[in-house]
Amino acid sequence: MAQGVPGISANRQKWQRSHANLKPGDIDLVVDEQLPRCQWPVGWVQHVFPSDDGLVRKITVVARGNTYDRPVHKVVPLLSTGDPVKEPKATFNDD
Repeated sequence: MAQGVPGISANRQKWQRSHANLKPGDIDLVVDEQLPRCQWPVGWVQHVFPSDDGLVRKITVVARGNTYDRPVHKVVPLLSTGDPVKEPKATFNDD
């Protein structure tokens, strides 16, 4: 059987990398299958619901003045509360 399909016994890459849990205050896009991606609302995480294994599986997110309960795979993280925010350097020429 080992000689059937090459690479079948190789390490699978799916779910091999861990990602940081979402935290209250994180900024994200809320996935909406009814809208094109350019119209997905930007929201912030209000509350997280960790599972028994400590991983966040569900969140409450506020977007466009509405509150939604969403699984974490239905949001796209943009900015974490732990990420440093850099101010853009403005250069103006007063000619």
